[in-house]
Amino acid sequence: MPIGNWQLAIGNFLWMGAVLCLCPAAFAQSAELHLESTTLEVGEAVDVQVICSNTGDPVIGELEAPEGLDLKLFSTMPSVSSFMSIVNGRGSQVTKYTYTLRLTARKEGTYRLGPFQVTGTGQTFLTAPVDITVHKTPLSRSTNGDKFIFAELTV
Repeated sequence: MPIGNWQLAIGNFLWMGAVLCLCPAAFAQSAELHLESTTLEVGEAVDVQVICSNTGDPVIGELEAPEGLDLKLFSTMPSVSSFMSIVNGRGSQVTKYTYTLRLTARKEGTYRLGPFQVTGTGQTFLTAPVDITVHKTPLSRSTNGDKFIFAELTV
């Protein structure tokens, strides 16, 4: 019995799906470092993200910050997001693993954060380093700004 066009189309679609699902490493792989801001004041904190794209389940290396900056990892498990699209028979898939960290500026100066090493799918990826400038907190802001207090009331 001859194969019809619709059967070939279904076969091609299934083949494409199998390739997308079984070979995510065939798509662009990278590790990137993102900061909310690269200019901080002493005492200010920002979120930092290490985003690994199509690296498989990544393992992040040691996270060291230069003296004058504190860097804390929120969770050893990354958040995971995945996106797949097929347009005109061409497929693409991106799976992102995101580690979130908290960077706190402790001392005035110019610093370089990174590069950080990430290992995934048998390969090693390095993030590009990011330059950070930390300024002193202006006296006018530190003495006249809003005051935060913590109070506990027991009745």
